[in-house]
Amino acid sequence: MALMLRRSSSRAPAVARQLVMIAGSALAGAVLVLTLLVACTPTEPAEGALLSAAGVTVYADGTYLVSYSHTGTDGWQPFLQLRIRAGLITEVCYGAVGADGMLVRDDENYNERFRLKTGAELPALLDQLAAGLVARQQLPLEIPAVGLDERIAWSNFFGVLADAALGLARTGDATTAVIPAAGPYVGHDQPDELGWEGRMVIIFEGAGVAAASFEERRIGVDGTESVKAGDPVSTEAYERVLGLTPAGVAAELTRQFVLDGVSETGERINLDGVTGATGTTDRFQVLADRILATRISVPLPNKFCAQ
Repeated sequence: MALMLRRSSSRAPAVARQLVMIAGSALAGAVLVLTLLVACTPTEPAEGALLSAAGVTVYADGTYLVSYSHTGTDGWQPFLQLRIRAGLITEVCYGAVGADGMLVRDDENYNERFRLKTGAELPALLDQLAAGLVARQQLPLEIPAVGLDERIAWSNFFGVLADAALGLARTGDATTAVIPAAGPYVGHDQPDELGWEGRMVIIFEGAGVAAASFEERRIGVDGTESVKAGDPVSTEAYERVLGLTPAGVAAELTRQFVLDGVSETGERINLDGVTGATGTTDRFQVLADRILATRISVPLPNKFCAQ
């Protein structure tokens, strides 16, 4: 009996340790199950969140980012980021980045020019649009009427970006969306020795040109504006030397540019031009190159807005 007692007492600590391990495993399992239950429990919609007819939130929680593909004529590539928490739009950051990586909010020179032209502060306008979306939780926003100036463009950019971002939020797609920057891109130069000023407008589609227009204008001493295509003196001279009117030369250059003016990488292709119209061809090419140089795809910064 003494031997048996000694053997039983030697096994008791091991049995106790096994019982403790079993109890610990059961406790850990219970904690894991509880954690999974908490994680899988749907988040209650926040007050003010948009709900579907079924009572579920319209927007999926997450952070959504949309950007234009390239900088515009003004040198800025607009973007918008919004955050959804418990189905509620909690933050909206609207801004733009330039070719040098600077945010438009930080460009004092551009903001000063904007203020002088419009009488408004650009950062305040961007914040007003963003706050409007947070307040209303959907588009369209009630934007106060403004003059026909740059405020219209920034409001339009916001509407396009916000619509795309909300589309991502409805499906829970957190990939960055890119809006093709079609334009219009506008370029002009200084008057030549006869007072004619070149003006070009380009609409892009992807890396190529979808449409373009080119004309030469002149402001007379009395302030009246004339277009070379309608100027009888220019028309007679062009027809005598070239066999084409100014409008015909512009149309041929535009045709060449739309067909071959931009490579797949967005770089310049030299135009064949119009024989005898070297000055107009060079002017066209310079304006086209100037516009192409403003259309740059800029990586988005790591930090967007202050909030």
